[in-house]
Amino acid sequence: MKSNAFLLGEQTMRGQIHNKNVQETWVFLFKNNARDRLTDAQISLQMKAEFPGRDSKVFDEVNLVRGRYNRGLLTKGVVPKVKAVRYDS
Repeated sequence: MKSNAFLLGEQTMRGQIHNKNVQETWVFLFKNNARDRLTDAQISLQMKAEFPGRDSKVFDEVNLVRGRYNRGLLTKGVVPKVKAVRYDS
């Protein structure tokens, strides 16, 4: 299994839209997705738009990162009160 550091990228790189690092951007999108109901494809596009110069295959692995988010691996062991779910049709 690959480490969070490999999957999430350098934490010093800031996004162009929300000025958050890669991990913070994943958390932000998953937290707000109960309201926004973005599909995995839309989340992937959001990540690519946030970090346009970054060629990262993990941006296409939304389900994998969502699982890590739901287990608290993106939030220092704090499991989210509301689990992120997939809204694809």
